[in-house]
Amino acid sequence: MQIRTTFSISFGRNSIVIHKIMKKNYTFKKIFKFSITSFLLIISLQSYSQTLVFEDFEDSTVGYTLRDNSNNLPLVEDIVDVLAEDYFGRLRLSDLDPSDNLNFSNFNGSSFFGASDYDAIDTYGGPDDGDITTDEATRFVSINWSNITVPASTTIKVSSLIAEGDASDGGEDWDVFNGIRNASRVFIQYSFDNSNWISLFSIIGDNTSSSGTGAAPVLDSNSDNIGDVPKTIINASFTNFEDTFETGANTNVHIRIYIEHLTSTDEDIAFDDFKVEVATPADTTPPTVTNISVNGSPTTNATSVSYNVTFSENVTGVDTNDFTVDGSGVTGSITNVSGSGSNYIVTVGSVSGSGTLSVDLKASGTSIIDASNNGISGGFTNGAVHTVDTVAPNLTSSNPTDNATGVLINQDITLTFNENISKGTGNIVIKRTSDSSIFETINVSSTQVLIAFNVATVNPVNNLDLNTAYHIEIDNTVFKDAANNNYSGITSNTTYNFISEANQINSFNPFSGNWSNASNWSLGRLPITTDNIIVDTGKTINLDLATVSVNNITTNISGTLNILSGNALTINGNLTQNGTLNILSNATANGSLIVRGTSAGNVTYLRYVSTNWHLIAAPVENYPLNALVGQVNTNGNRFAIAPYVNNTTSLLRYNYYTDNSGTNDIDDAGNFLTAKGYAIQKSTVAGTISFTGALNVDNAGESIAIKDGGDNPNGSRWNLVGNPYTSAIHGNNASNTTDNFLKTNISTNSLDPTRAGLYLWNGATPYEIKSIDDAAFSIAPGQAFFVHAPDNGGTSVSFTEAMQTHETGDIFLKNTSSYPEIILNLSENKNNVFTKIRYISNKTEGLDIGSDVGTFTGESTNLNIFSHLVDQSTNVDFAIQALPDNNFENMIVPVGVIAESGKEISISIDKNNFPKGLKIYLEDRLLNRFIRLDQDSENYNLITTEKLTGTGRFYLHTTSKNVLSVDEQTTLENIKVYTLNNSTLRIVGFSKKNTLLSLYNILGKKIWSDTFTSDGSKDIQLPTLASGIYIVQIETSKGQLSKKITLQ
Repeated sequence: MQIRTTFSISFGRNSIVIHKIMKKNYTFKKIFKFSITSFLLIISLQSYSQTLVFEDFEDSTVGYTLRDNSNNLPLVEDIVDVLAEDYFGRLRLSDLDPSDNLNFSNFNGSSFFGASDYDAIDTYGGPDDGDITTDEATRFVSINWSNITVPASTTIKVSSLIAEGDASDGGEDWDVFNGIRNASRVFIQYSFDNSNWISLFSIIGDNTSSSGTGAAPVLDSNSDNIGDVPKTIINASFTNFEDTFETGANTNVHIRIYIEHLTSTDEDIAFDDFKVEVATPADTTPPTVTNISVNGSPTTNATSVSYNVTFSENVTGVDTNDFTVDGSGVTGSITNVSGSGSNYIVTVGSVSGSGTLSVDLKASGTSIIDASNNGISGGFTNGAVHTVDTVAPNLTSSNPTDNATGVLINQDITLTFNENISKGTGNIVIKRTSDSSIFETINVSSTQVLIAFNVATVNPVNNLDLNTAYHIEIDNTVFKDAANNNYSGITSNTTYNFISEANQINSFNPFSGNWSNASNWSLGRLPITTDNIIVDTGKTINLDLATVSVNNITTNISGTLNILSGNALTINGNLTQNGTLNILSNATANGSLIVRGTSAGNVTYLRYVSTNWHLIAAPVENYPLNALVGQVNTNGNRFAIAPYVNNTTSLLRYNYYTDNSGTNDIDDAGNFLTAKGYAIQKSTVAGTISFTGALNVDNAGESIAIKDGGDNPNGSRWNLVGNPYTSAIHGNNASNTTDNFLKTNISTNSLDPTRAGLYLWNGATPYEIKSIDDAAFSIAPGQAFFVHAPDNGGTSVSFTEAMQTHETGDIFLKNTSSYPEIILNLSENKNNVFTKIRYISNKTEGLDIGSDVGTFTGESTNLNIFSHLVDQSTNVDFAIQALPDNNFENMIVPVGVIAESGKEISISIDKNNFPKGLKIYLEDRLLNRFIRLDQDSENYNLITTEKLTGTGRFYLHTTSKNVLSVDEQTTLENIKVYTLNNSTLRIVGFSKKNTLLSLYNILGKKIWSDTFTSDGSKDIQLPTLASGIYIVQIETSKGQLSKKITLQ
């Protein structure tokens, strides 16, 4: 390696100038033979904030000079003699010869400064020939830091890491000072402005254990040439030593390390991290609080307020116990202290009350100190004050008052508070106390709420109901004070209650007149929902408004109320009828009355009828049947009024009442039965038939048993029932999704599942058949209709008050259905019948109760058209069939026709909402033809050559194909097998081909077979067989098909 050093060195008293030394390929063999093991450690209360000198001996850029003090000459570079193993300069540990056992440790960086046997180094400026100076004149050398300027009077600390290398193997050989011998010594010294040098401390040979040579280096802290006791030995581990001295202001200080007589290879010393620092004067000034201010801008109703606390200097030990809450009318507690240095934030939580709030520093008992451990001086009570108002406004009075009665129905609500308020957000809700239903919700931001100082006025849009208990609920954000404290609101139904005034009596003034004239009424206005109406003696009121709703109505003796045709009256309370109440109707409309409460007395319903036959039921209770004598037609001793009896042959099912000469005397018939239907025919001219009696107002509704009268020809399951109310009732789902006749009675399994529809006589065959999927329809007051009882009967159909509705016009509403529908028409001469095929989401190819509705079989017919179910077909003819609204291509609908032989019949269709691109074909399997019916004016006309009585010949197809062939459509899947009874098997769906039929029992044994040819339908007579399950196997040229049947 190459070391280049410039320094000054002194050799004794005779000066020899050495300017520059350069040595190469120098190998250290034994350099530091001793180490400094300890040093005087002077502990000061002062700190040191400024470093004037720091030398780590890591590079050639240095702030020191080296001198030959023997000759008082400077040295330009570090001097190292690599041949003689002598040096005075910077070294690295890697340069040392490992055999010398110099195990330095704990120095910083890679270099340090060493001195050993420097008197044997070539003189400065001489030839580099390895010659050793023999006169040993160079004994004194030094490392110097000059002209260090100190600006003020202060304390200077000098420190350095110091070690002795030979201490690692015990080879120290320092000469002991005895007053005569040249001793081995090292001094740390300072001087002022080149005055005399003063020693801080020194290192000498241990004169406590040796009086000559071979001593270890020890600390001499006062430089009196006597080692410290106890001794501190300098060893190979670099250890920090330091001392201080005082200076005046504007002084130039000089520092040096002065070395004497380290002139042999066993005498060495080493230094690292040499520092000169200025001491900071001891701090005895205690910290103080200079200011306490509010942190941020907390609202006056804030429940947590923070304060900025500023100290005069950085402090520690600040916690919640150092502060107290001060103020007036306010409570709170110190919940948190955060921050550092001189700035802290103190948080007061749980703030409540109205007044002022501040934070004080305690005068004593705190743990706050500064960096010099000075405790806080005194307290602080002059902090910023925060105004607090967390007290919510209180409701002091109201109008109407709590628990008030007789409150006007149009009265405003006023709320008075203990302080001024303003609007917040949220709602004021008026509720009926009886069921907590909402009467009106008022948003505070609306113009219905007005604020004037401490009074809020609430103006409901609607008048209160009469004689009704209310309570007020107010959100806890609706009203607030100036500090944004919210009124707590009202959530209970018992805090603010009142009862509105009793129902007002609104009497009719003139002797006769129309309801619609406001001046006719005692209150000067038309009656409202809560009014009680009185029809006084001798007064007549004509209700001429489409819809009227009141609370109670009382008609006094000889008072009359007429509900004119097309108008409806709802009495939400009770009806007291001591006079006359007429409900009128005409050819196009009827009056309507619904009473929600009780009814006392009789009303008269005048039902308009033509002179044709009608099916009716009494819309009132206890009306005598013989009261119709004189209103209905007669034929001999028979009156044109008859109940329907289903346990006899068809010719006797209408059991006409007679006079006393007959077998069914009307005078013995009693009253109309509630919800029972009758056939009547008015006499002479069209007009009204009157029914007088009590209203049906039973909350449980009305019901009537429906019976299984037996099988044709000796009976049937048809029952004639009727609407028992003076208003219409909802018929199906489209009219009312919950409360309608069909849904109610289908859900209770009251109706035959294959005929769960409603069958209405419309004056001519066929009957109007209604399903649950039809467009909305209602059943008119007193309207009778047929229903079909389940097999064996035992059920009842129900009419409920919830079904009631005001429908004063056409009961069959004409709104268009949304599902695809095919109406298949059959006409013969002027007679027309039809069947409906519908495609509705979630329906099936099998039976959908209420959607698939069978034909009306209560009367015989020579002309009809119907369908059978696509899947799981039985011997039921359907007037309406509902299918899924997909899979059109694969659903083939069996179509049945009843027609006499030799008749010219025509089959056509009407379609609604049918998917674009689908064609509709009628297949005639007898003639092997497909006829497209969905084109304009396309009919299938034919003359019957035999009587048509059922299915098997005609099928309806829906497909996107333009042409259908017989071969691809006549498949075994279209064949239907079912039993008509235990001895007759019906098979439909064949083309005209030979067929083999075999019958197997459940064990697979063949017990019977037969062959036949069919034109589409075939009835097979079975042998006498035991009850059980059998397998029918059908074999045609198309293949085999097996079906399971059950014989009872």
